[in-house]
Amino acid sequence: MATSVDYFSGAGGASTGARQAGFDVIFAANHWPYAVELHAANHPETVHACVDIDWLHPRDTPYADVAWFSPSCVFHTRTRGAYSITDAAKAGRSTMWDVAKFVEWHRYPVVIVENVVDVTAWPAWPAWRAAMAAFGYEVRTVCLNSAHCSAAGPAVPQSRDRLYIVATRTRSLDLTALESPASWCPTCEETVRPWRAWSNAQQLGKHRSGYRYTCPQCLGFVAPDAPPARSVIDFTDHGRPLDGAQLAANTMRRIRIGLERYDGAPFIAELRGGSSTARSVEAPLATITARGRHHMLVHPVNGALHYRMLRNVELAAAQGFPPSYLWHGSAENQLLGIGNAVSTNVARDLMAAAVAVLN
Repeated sequence: MATSVDYFSGAGGASTGARQAGFDVIFAANHWPYAVELHAANHPETVHACVDIDWLHPRDTPYADVAWFSPSCVFHTRTRGAYSITDAAKAGRSTMWDVAKFVEWHRYPVVIVENVVDVTAWPAWPAWRAAMAAFGYEVRTVCLNSAHCSAAGPAVPQSRDRLYIVATRTRSLDLTALESPASWCPTCEETVRPWRAWSNAQQLGKHRSGYRYTCPQCLGFVAPDAPPARSVIDFTDHGRPLDGAQLAANTMRRIRIGLERYDGAPFIAELRGGSSTARSVEAPLATITARGRHHMLVHPVNGALHYRMLRNVELAAAQGFPPSYLWHGSAENQLLGIGNAVSTNVARDLMAAAVAVLN
């Protein structure tokens, strides 16, 4: 069986995907005791280290066929504005260099790094890529949305854009199925494998704002197949009646927009600022975040409107965690673990592609 290691392992999204792809996850490391305890409860065969990875020496860690890294993304994202120069920000961004530290020591056949797309705006990004190349790696950047990744199993009902850096020492991974997800073309009236139409020369960005999919035959825009949010929502949990509820003015505005847009059908009011307002439960959820609850279900019950926030178990399902996954501790810690996790289906698909190279 192929082996893998998981650094910055968090709640175990990448490890779960790796196991689904047939890997033996032999080692996982994270600095947060809660995350390590949660990971160990669900991956008891894995050796765990609860440690700041800056302080972990590669000689004390095992070699593996594939190494997965999810360095801190908090201070790379542009939602933080201009690059912060606080000690916490610099320490967070420097975790990208931990990848190079372990790679230089072990020279894993395949390395996969997950982060936000904005990591490529990091001033040290060219130097980081050059370091990986100096260690003998071909480095590819792959922008993927979790709702579209179904190469080795089902996708998840969550629109979550991330950058995946795939580094190999010999053969490249065949990621065609991930980069060209099956899409229905209404013009050609058939399912096609689309091309990506980029809005920038760097070919980096998020779905819709950075790229869109086009039919290779008629060149019209197409939308990849994506699971609906309703697939993870428990509609028997009614919540509270909306009539008479004392909610914030902005929340009521979003609810009114959703009621008008979806004509009384269930929808998600998106309580996250910016231009987000409401989306149908027939579409994937907006990105699940670690801080705060942003997904409010509004739906009719016996002719009256009810509302509630989505529960952690529903958010975990939208990240691809199986129903049998064990969650413990406070609701806040669970939410932090879920929001920071790697979508299991993306890890599964990338790791499945690595199997072909290893074989």
